[in-house]
Amino acid sequence: MRFSLRLWQTLLFITVIVVAMLTLSYSLISSTRTGVVRADKAQLAKEVRNIAMQIGRLMPYADHRDQVDARLAQFARVFNIDVWLVDRTGKKLFARGDATLPDAPVAEIAGEAAAKRRYVVREAPGETEHMIAAQALARDGSVDAVVVVGDTGADAQAILDEAGRQITVAFWIALVVSGVLGWVFSEIIALQVRRLSDGALAIAQGNFDMRLKGMFPDEVGELATSFNVMAERLGTAFEALSEQQREIATVVETMAEGLIAVDYKLRIRLVNPAAAELLAKPVEGLEGKTMQEAIGTQGLIQPVETALGGRQVSETYEHGDRALLLHASPIRGGSGRPVGVVLILRDVTQQKRMEQAQRDFISHASHELRTPISSLRGFIELLEGGAKEDSGVRDRFLTTMDVEVDRLQRLIEDLFTLAQLDSGRLELQIAATSATEIVEEVVRLVEPIATSADVQIEGDIDADLPDVMCDRDRIIQVLLGFFDNALKHSKAGGRVTVFAKRGEGAVRLGVSDTGSGIKPEEMPRIFQRFYRVTDAVDKKGAGLGLSIAKEMVEAHGSSIGVESEPGAGATFYFELKVA
Repeated sequence: MRFSLRLWQTLLFITVIVVAMLTLSYSLISSTRTGVVRADKAQLAKEVRNIAMQIGRLMPYADHRDQVDARLAQFARVFNIDVWLVDRTGKKLFARGDATLPDAPVAEIAGEAAAKRRYVVREAPGETEHMIAAQALARDGSVDAVVVVGDTGADAQAILDEAGRQITVAFWIALVVSGVLGWVFSEIIALQVRRLSDGALAIAQGNFDMRLKGMFPDEVGELATSFNVMAERLGTAFEALSEQQREIATVVETMAEGLIAVDYKLRIRLVNPAAAELLAKPVEGLEGKTMQEAIGTQGLIQPVETALGGRQVSETYEHGDRALLLHASPIRGGSGRPVGVVLILRDVTQQKRMEQAQRDFISHASHELRTPISSLRGFIELLEGGAKEDSGVRDRFLTTMDVEVDRLQRLIEDLFTLAQLDSGRLELQIAATSATEIVEEVVRLVEPIATSADVQIEGDIDADLPDVMCDRDRIIQVLLGFFDNALKHSKAGGRVTVFAKRGEGAVRLGVSDTGSGIKPEEMPRIFQRFYRVTDAVDKKGAGLGLSIAKEMVEAHGSSIGVESEPGAGATFYFELKVA
């Protein structure tokens, strides 16, 4: 059963009052009884002396019997007491009141008074309220008789009963008053305690603006003041902590690296969106689950288990088509033992690809540079070996060497252009330029080459084209790269078209051919550096033209589009904004 503070305080208050009243009542009754008994003894002694003095004048008893009996009866009636007259032998000469004190030791107390020849008083056996007194009647040195009086204590008992009734009434009145006062005082205290409880509950729920007012300048009032100070300090600390948590949460949510926090049971406690994206899992599907349930790959679980052993782990993890660099650090508790692990994931796929591309680039560039250099070295050695003496051989070798030098120069220029693009040092001279003039210039430049290759070249230009914003020389370089690629895939009698078409707020420029086209499986790789399709008519070239063109176009804020069908030619195009 649940008791309230108010009930406990009321019961305590009533208990204190009851104990105090009982103690006071007992003390008062005891002292009253003692006083009444003492007064009763004194009164009884006075009465027995008075009777003895008056009866003594009528002794001897035999001469004045009627008068003595009448006088004794009068005393008994007036004072409401029991009276006996006993001679020296212990014989009762007069008795009045035997029914009230049937066991009174009359003979005994009479003999004691006669022997001592003085007043004797004592309580009747077993009855503290019953008193019996004796006074010897002496004459000429001898005791003629003894007057014995007894009091039943009715008056004393009446006084004690009345005192008891008054004390009982006072007790119940005090009990009721104390109960009411106890309830009032406990209600006041309980009200303040409830306010403190409500304030504590409000703080537990995050309401740090709660303030309490003490009803009285007592300990509870001081507690309310201390509570307000605590609430203010807690509010300040909580606000600072919340701000710090928001900052940390913002950092965790927005950081590019994936973050996963797990406890010692490998249960995921925190995961940010970046980690969920890297693992291709929803955030809701990761939190609260074990790593085995949420991820299920030993490649991530093993480093975490190692970190729980107290060691940091850094290694690369392959997850699908992604390469992830993971770093697992133990979270140490108060005892210094690991209680969890923080796992940082970083997507290094692009970095790995770049490293691989750099290795491939160096390999391909070395190969492409080695070929013309080896050819030139071979021709030089042949010429030095005597071939220079034959004018026909010498001229043919020099012509071939000139072609290889041009090829080497173009390769070096392409590599230099790629280096500028990669480093961001390529500066574009953007200006309003006529799209018609760009196409006409490209047709003019490639016409001799197309004629020598027995390929028809033509321009397809819409009328009244607006100017476009571009770097004229770089766009011409892109279109020349498209033409070079078209020429490699075109047989004799084919056709290459350089076109400029009006679009929505832009002008589309491009080159189309009637060559062999591009196979679907090769389409994703045609813009890779040093890549050359397998069925090109002309195998010469380093495979850098389309990759350079792609980056040039992207530097203008556009992108290259490709349309091709095997055996039906290909079209490369891009769009430039109208000036």
